[in-house]
Amino acid sequence: APLYWDVYANLGFNSARICFTCHNFEYQGTAPARDLAWCGLDVEHLDRPDRMRDNSHGRINAVKGAVVYSNIVTTVSPTYALEVLSQGSNGP
Repeated sequence: APLYWDVYANLGFNSARICFTCHNFEYQGTAPARDLAWCGLDVEHLDRPDRMRDNSHGRINAVKGAVVYSNIVTTVSPTYALEVLSQGSNGP
């Protein structure tokens, strides 16, 4: 999603919308921030608390980035959505 909004939308491909469907918030997909550069992404632009920086590990978080950069976020089922909203959930 960051690649779309930061690169492709600026090239005129700005009519698409992004939906992120989470299957399991327990697996956040964290990595060192420098790994963003391997994908062609701007590390300084994305390694921020309001973008992709993980809240507890000092790393970037792929799930958090997907939530932040998506137009809509869904879960695999209404039941899982309720679980995510409950106390102690593992959401981003």
